[in-house]
Amino acid sequence: MTKVDTQCLKGVAILMMIFFHTFSQSGQIDNITCIFITNDVLYKFSVGCQLCVSIFVFVTSYGTACKYVKKDVFGSYEIASYTGKRYIKLMSSFIFVYILSLIFGILKKHTQNTYFNDGIVNGIKFILADMFGMASKLATPTLNSSWWFISMAIMLIFILPPIIIIVRKLGFFVSIVFFYFTYYTFNLGLTDYYYIVIIGVALSTNNLYEKIIFRLDKSKNRKILAYIFTFLSIVSIYYRDDIAPLLYSNIICIVLVCIACCLSVRTFKFVEIVLKYLGLHSTNMWLTHVFIYYYYYSKYVYSLKYSILVYLSVVTSSLLISICIEKIKILIGWDNLVEGLCYKWDTFLNKIKIV
Repeated sequence: MTKVDTQCLKGVAILMMIFFHTFSQSGQIDNITCIFITNDVLYKFSVGCQLCVSIFVFVTSYGTACKYVKKDVFGSYEIASYTGKRYIKLMSSFIFVYILSLIFGILKKHTQNTYFNDGIVNGIKFILADMFGMASKLATPTLNSSWWFISMAIMLIFILPPIIIIVRKLGFFVSIVFFYFTYYTFNLGLTDYYYIVIIGVALSTNNLYEKIIFRLDKSKNRKILAYIFTFLSIVSIYYRDDIAPLLYSNIICIVLVCIACCLSVRTFKFVEIVLKYLGLHSTNMWLTHVFIYYYYYSKYVYSLKYSILVYLSVVTSSLLISICIEKIKILIGWDNLVEGLCYKWDTFLNKIKIV
């Protein structure tokens, strides 16, 4: 899987996430008018789009494992350096959006209503917990319900290095047996995403996924295959809850979506351009889109009535907000600050002489 593939899959995942939240989590499905399909079909497909979380987990696991192998990140210093810098970059992206959300929330009274119902001291505690991505783990109030995934993203950063090492040493099938035992013995906080992490790591170490894509990509019928796998992906997402327990159906759906995305990107240039651009903005769009359709502007979003207009309004609004966020980062030199923190982390590791 190339870097472009990864970005495009993130683009697919954010489109699915917005579809999932807009139509199945808003409580507005009965107020929406659909064209060509019924509201029940729209709702069922939107529920299937919850697969977006699994895709993000798979892409993160697969991409991280590839980087470990490519850069030979297996010494104590390399692991500590890479893990620390990934944590800094993740949290810097989140905290920047969090600060903007906190300020805007004050203007909308959302911040006060979320944090300070139990007094100022507790309110400050809740702010700190939310700002560092631990609100879901500590069961404290949060400005945005979709931020629960931050705690899982943090956990992935720290749990992936040992998993990658174990898979490389034990091999794919032995690792599956090993992790099957640990999955049902210990609570690692990844619930049904645990298997996806293992499969993502395993596929990156044996190049099986690349071999499949290579064979399909070289086919004379690549365009037809792209259409077929896209159709199968849509069907699998719609019937995700019916074809098998989610533990297994998620894996089937991810494989189909990944193949469909990679083939489509290689076949249709405009698909690559759109999905790659959305992938680059996927983090900001994830962190902000719920404010648009639920917390602040639900009245305006759902007044558009037609499902396609409702959906496009949330996608385009969250994308525009993301573009503005990135412009502000450039203006104040936020990325330079982040790079400086990463440099200081490496300097610190050198001082304490991790080998």
